[in-house]
Amino acid sequence: MSTAQPPARQIEQQIVMPAAVAGSNIPEEDLDRVRYGEDLKAYTIGRYVDPNNSGIMYEKNVLYRVEESPQWNLRPNTEIRPPVGKSHRESPSLQKLFDTELKNEVDNQRRFSESLLAQTKRAVDAIEKSIAKSRQMEEQNSLILKKLGEQDKMIRNMEVKIKDYETERNIKNLKKEAEDE
Repeated sequence: MSTAQPPARQIEQQIVMPAAVAGSNIPEEDLDRVRYGEDLKAYTIGRYVDPNNSGIMYEKNVLYRVEESPQWNLRPNTEIRPPVGKSHRESPSLQKLFDTELKNEVDNQRRFSESLLAQTKRAVDAIEKSIAKSRQMEEQNSLILKKLGEQDKMIRNMEVKIKDYETERNIKNLKKEAEDE
């Protein structure tokens, strides 16, 4: 019989590193949480004559200027640094695209406005025609009412004449009967 030995246990060692070790470098993504870097701007300067000596001319060059000095971040919980004093230039192609889109939108708005004005003019014309037709119908109704009034007066006059005629006939009949008796 062979005696089998149990497998040897390997002891695992774990190394625990503190989050920040004294004297270690701060990761670049965390730098803004501790200290803001400086803000540099480059300016292109053309040829110019030295203001102190007109016999000296400087050639075109680039001037670098520190716009904002490094400073400590006193609000470490803020994730986003406000872009105070920084100017962001867009690429010319992006600006051209923006200008094109803006021009297209202005053209669309102009066409829409012209269409709306044309529709409004057609609506106003239709309303004016309706008003004219309504006035014409009102005049016709007035004439009809006037004629009806005249006919009503004529009918009443005829009714009076008929009653007068019947009354006269009744009187004659009564006279005739009285004579016959």
